[in-house]
Amino acid sequence: FVSDPGMNKSDFASQLAELSPKALMKDSEGMSSEVALTAAATRGGFGDDSWSIEPGALPKANKGHLILDEIDKGPDGFLNGLHSPLEGDQTLRVEKAGQEANLATRCGFLALGNPTEGRFDHNEPIPEQVDLHPALMSRFDLICTMQDSPDAETDREIGSGILDSIDESARVDHGELDLSEADTVTGEVPRDVMKAWVKLAREEITPLLSDEAKATLQEYYVETRQLNGEENEKPPATARTLVAGVRIAMA
Repeated sequence: FVSDPGMNKSDFASQLAELSPKALMKDSEGMSSEVALTAAATRGGFGDDSWSIEPGALPKANKGHLILDEIDKGPDGFLNGLHSPLEGDQTLRVEKAGQEANLATRCGFLALGNPTEGRFDHNEPIPEQVDLHPALMSRFDLICTMQDSPDAETDREIGSGILDSIDESARVDHGELDLSEADTVTGEVPRDVMKAWVKLAREEITPLLSDEAKATLQEYYVETRQLNGEENEKPPATARTLVAGVRIAMA
């Protein structure tokens, strides 16, 4: 998820983390190297000189979700270790300080950040403004972008919402408003119910692809492969794109 600044990416991510049955949210800016994401070799303390493997964020998020914020502010190269853990059976194979381990990294992974120059340049292709290696970018099912474009009607609605929220909070503090008596939003889903839905979907539900779904996905894959032309051009999609389409269709 790559967007211009000031568009509430971090708030969106924190709300998403609260809705997940199991979520680990990390800030890339506070990471020293890729081992914070993968695994590190650590020596025991108190006279114990033996080495052990300390799992990083990806193994710790196994069977849940990892949300990685501010990926554009992490140390150089810290995303390089993600290629293998996000591939195939999603297993991280570690060999450090004479220790070996296979750590499962089967999690949903959301990364958030800003474009390479801080804001999107409307005159440049968007893919060139996302600072991810093409091989790593292909591991993601979706690359979502959001651009901050001025629009009087939209800006008026957003401004009204922000001001109403600030005013409501102030009136609660002054005892002029009791939120327990406020009208509830019709159709709102309580968070514990939403978390139960997500847990059930991940653990119990495996949709089957109909013949119609398979035909539609196959046609989408073939058409996407031709977008750059057939001669002397890199195809814009690989087989990973088709697998991503299957996961999205099942979701």
